[in-house]
This record gives sequence, C-alpha cells and structure tokens, in this order.
Amino acid sequence: MISTYKTQIGKKKRIFEIDFVRGFCILLMVMDHFFYDWGYLIKDIFNYNELNVSWIDSLSNFAGNYWNWSVRVIVRVVVVALFLITSGVSSTLSKNNLKRGLMIFGVGLLMDIGFFAYSKIANADNYVLFGAISCIGTCILIYSLYDFLFKKIDKNKKIMPFVSLAIGLIIILVGHLVICPRYPYAPVLSSNNLNWTNWWQPIIGFKYFGDDWLPLFPFLGYFFLGAGIGGLLYRKKKSIFSYIEPKVKYYYPNRLSMADDFFANRVFYGITRPGYYLLKGIGWCGQYTMWVYLFHQVVWIIFISIIMLCCGYTFNF
Repeated sequence: MISTYKTQIGKKKRIFEIDFVRGFCILLMVMDHFFYDWGYLIKDIFNYNELNVSWIDSLSNFAGNYWNWSVRVIVRVVVVALFLITSGVSSTLSKNNLKRGLMIFGVGLLMDIGFFAYSKIANADNYVLFGAISCIGTCILIYSLYDFLFKKIDKNKKIMPFVSLAIGLIIILVGHLVICPRYPYAPVLSSNNLNWTNWWQPIIGFKYFGDDWLPLFPFLGYFFLGAGIGGLLYRKKKSIFSYIEPKVKYYYPNRLSMADDFFANRVFYGITRPGYYLLKGIGWCGQYTMWVYLFHQVVWIIFISIIMLCCGYTFNF
C-alpha cells in the first residue's frame, strides 16, 4: 500500500516499541475490565436477581469464571509487570518526572476517592486504596528523587542504569520472597478493618486490599528494572526497531531533466509494511494510555447499561 508520507520536522519522534508494548498491555486491561463488569459490576448496580435473561446469565457466569481463573490471575501479574517496566523506560526519557509523577498520582488519588464514593452509594465492596495509577505515580515520584540525587555523583549517568537494575531486582526479590511470598494471593485486609494504623500495609504489599491492588513491593522493582533498561538501550532516545517506519520513496513530478535541482519539488511517499495500521493502532493506545485508562470504563458502563436497560433491568439506586 502506498500513502503520502509526511515528515515530522521539529516534532518529537516517539519510540514505537515502548508505545506498542504499553498499548498491548492497556488493551488487555480493557478486555479484563469488560469481563469484570459483566461478571460482578452488573450485579451491584442492577436488579440482576429479579430477572432471568438466559444469555445475560450465561455471559455473566462465563465472565465470573474467567475473572477467577488461575491462569488469568498469573497473566495479569505478568502484564502489569510489563506495563511497569515500560513506565520505567519512559521515565528515563522524560524531561520532568516530578511534574509527571505528581499529575499521575493526583489522578490516581481522585480515582481512589471516586471508587470509595461509588462503593458507598452502591453499597458495594469495591474500594481501592492503592490502584494502578496511584502506584505508577508513586513510582515516578520515587524515581524522580532517585534521579535527582544520583546526578550529584554520576552526572553523565554512566553507572546509573546498572544501579537501577540492581535496585529493581532487589525490590522484586524482597517483594516476592519476603513481603508477599504467595503474590498475587495475600492475606486480605477488609474495608471494615482498615484504619489509621494499618493503611500502609496494602501499599507496601503485606496485605491485599481492594479490587485494583498494586503494592510497591514488587512493582516498584519492575519500574526500576525498566529504568535500568531504558538507561542502557535508549541513551540516544531512538527506537531500536525500524520495521514500523514506512520505506521512504521520492517522486519528482516537475523535474524535467537530471540537471534540475535534485531537491526541487520533491514529494515524499511511504510504502507501508504488512500490519502497519494494526501496529500503529496499538501504539496509539500506548501513546494515550492515561486517556484510555480513564475513559474505557465509562464507555463499557454506558454500553452495558444500554443493554441491561433494554433487557428490562433497572438500577439498584
């Protein structure tokens, strides 16, 4: 396929493989939340037990079984770890991690408060104390402090990536072997028992709490692992894969002879490779991960609500 290829002079060129991996992870999370909504959320916000629509019951049972499937639990840990690694890589490319970390942590805090309000209104146990966004924001803030202090002793960041790798591996091992040996399974801290003396336990990783639980141990370790990888592989802030880029071709529609200016009236064309638009689409999701994360549940809830209301169900509140 041939399409016009526009050069992006003056624009920051993104590293495609980071966006792709992050986009792939966020799409898996979107699918995961879709099954959670069908398996559990509809039972909280609709009069689910008062009607019997066979296909909705079958879908809800399938979604519930999927959500509790041991393979799904393990895959989720792998995907989340991969997402934290890419976040760590991205932090080595950012110019202002402090600002970015504060923004992401603030969004995560607002989301946690929103889940708390929803749980109270719907009389459901869907509390979130330290969810994915809060965890990522905290990791970025910790890394920004680490980056600031390390520059005092390693201005050119020659040994910093190796130290980051070491810190990451230590935190991962401590998290999986000491703090929470059976992660993702852990002793549960219920919302009734949460107080001012034990709120820190789910954040560190000693106790499981809420529907979206990402403790600093081991996930801060995966973030630092990504920071080390970013420092080693992306020191020049350039992609190490070139497959996604179109092959550039030039066409000279107004060139009369070889004596004409070689660069005059040159038109750029790009020959896209197989799977280009699929890869770019996934990469686009990775580029706008925050927006996908914030609004995908809104889209799912509206979509599911329309179906449930059309089938005769009503809201519980």
